[in-house]
Amino acid sequence: MKKSDRLSFIDYEYADFNYTGFDTGNHFCEWGGVDDVDFSRCPSIDERREWLREYLKEKKGNQPTNEELEANVRQSDLFMALSHQFWAVWALVQAQNSTIDFDYLGYAILRHKTYKEYLLRFLAN
Repeated sequence: MKKSDRLSFIDYEYADFNYTGFDTGNHFCEWGGVDDVDFSRCPSIDERREWLREYLKEKKGNQPTNEELEANVRQSDLFMALSHQFWAVWALVQAQNSTIDFDYLGYAILRHKTYKEYLLRFLAN
């Protein structure tokens, strides 16, 4: 890779501080895709736990405690639900403003429906 003094942002909205739970929860939701959405591709609870274990280990410099790990799993589970609602609202705005040929309304409905499913699953645990 060639070194450069140039910095480029891909997703500018992620260039600021955010809750770790939202960032990780949204990351897990992104596994479902956009054009060919299939949220069954999102990681299982065990896959999320393993990903978070490695993330926290890198962030802290040592293994997280079970309490730290489970708190982060729970937090990312909640924020997975909230991420779906965030993108549902975003899609509603885009449906009214964007000139891109995309079914924003259908996408908003799908993300809102998935938000409700994930929220109920979170509250049940």
